[in-house]
Amino acid sequence: MATTITVLELGNVSTDSTFASRGRLPGQATTTHPVYGYLIRGASDKPILVDTGYRNAEVLERVGFTVDTPDGFGLAAQLAAQDLELGDLEMVVMTHLHLDHSGGIEHIPAHVPLVVNRRELEFAAGGSQTLAYPPEDLHPTIDRIFQPGAMRFMDLELTGPIEIAEGVTCHLTGGHTPGSMTLRVDTDDGVATICGDVVYDAVCQLIQRPQVLAAAEPQISNNFAVSSLAESAAIKRALNGTRYLMPSHDPVSVIELSEVVAILDGHTVPGPSTPVDDDATSSHLS
Repeated sequence: MATTITVLELGNVSTDSTFASRGRLPGQATTTHPVYGYLIRGASDKPILVDTGYRNAEVLERVGFTVDTPDGFGLAAQLAAQDLELGDLEMVVMTHLHLDHSGGIEHIPAHVPLVVNRRELEFAAGGSQTLAYPPEDLHPTIDRIFQPGAMRFMDLELTGPIEIAEGVTCHLTGGHTPGSMTLRVDTDDGVATICGDVVYDAVCQLIQRPQVLAAAEPQISNNFAVSSLAESAAIKRALNGTRYLMPSHDPVSVIELSEVVAILDGHTVPGPSTPVDDDATSSHLS
């Protein structure tokens, strides 16, 4: 069975446009970004879920975001549309544990392993980003450590990449949080890289690149968990050897030689796409 990846629509979040990309002036515009999870089929006996979305509007409003969850969006509804429940999954893999990714963890049955890079949980519990890791989500995650089989730790800093299913490999990201990881998935049309929040806005950060002068240098975000150089390097690693770049808050990009050449049509990888050029504008600005 060929491996495919389905985009799950978990909601929308809005904030000042400078959050997703440096080089923009603060207070000039708002950006609204989707929140995506991903469902990998064909690599194992059961589907694999990547990320779970946010718990509710309140946890995001605490840190300055506004939230919209249209009818039919959200983890339970999106899984139901695929004739699935959380208990039907092979595993749930977390790119990282920020509040817009970890909101569904408490609902995952103990027999479905939660895959987390250990360094990410250490960082989340360390308090340096406080409410970016809300206690409502962090506590159920820690509780799983003491439930047999409920947690699977990656130690990617020490092991290097780990294959968790046929053609599905976890890689250390860095770049967004110290423990973030990407998944590289082999498909019939090349490698799909599920990159979490390494990229927020491919058109802005990889095509427009405001205030960037060097050739092929990405623009980074306004996250401050790691160094600027580490974030730039993480973006370059995610692009290298990738056919489909799959961020958590941006439509899937088609990549050739580390450059964005098209945007996916629809919600399934592999799939058809629409070419983009250097005059493309971000779809998130309002």
